[in-house]
Amino acid sequence: MKNLDGGYETSSSSQIAEKLKALKLNQSLYELLLKQYEVMKLDEMKNMPIVQAIDRAVPPEKKAKPKKGLIIAISTFTALFASILLAFLVEYIHRVSSNPENRELIETIKNSLTFKRRRDS
Repeated sequence: MKNLDGGYETSSSSQIAEKLKALKLNQSLYELLLKQYEVMKLDEMKNMPIVQAIDRAVPPEKKAKPKKGLIIAISTFTALFASILLAFLVEYIHRVSSNPENRELIETIKNSLTFKRRRDS
């Protein structure tokens, strides 16, 4: 070992044995504390909840989309438009089918659109 003067001093075997004993004590103490630390870490992981709440839920200041009123208005307008269109379509079909000249044409179209079943013999 170096002393303060920069020279080497001789150590007796008893001093070396004491330091070696202290070193082994510190090593065993370190190993013991390391094992306890690992056990505590595993226990903490077992007791830890799977889902952890970070912040409490806060109601928003302004409502988010979708806007219910707009959806209802658009749905109402679309239903009204579709029902008027359907009424006109039904009236047109009724007028066309009441005309004898068009009745034959309609029957021909109906016959060509219907599927005929095959008869298995």
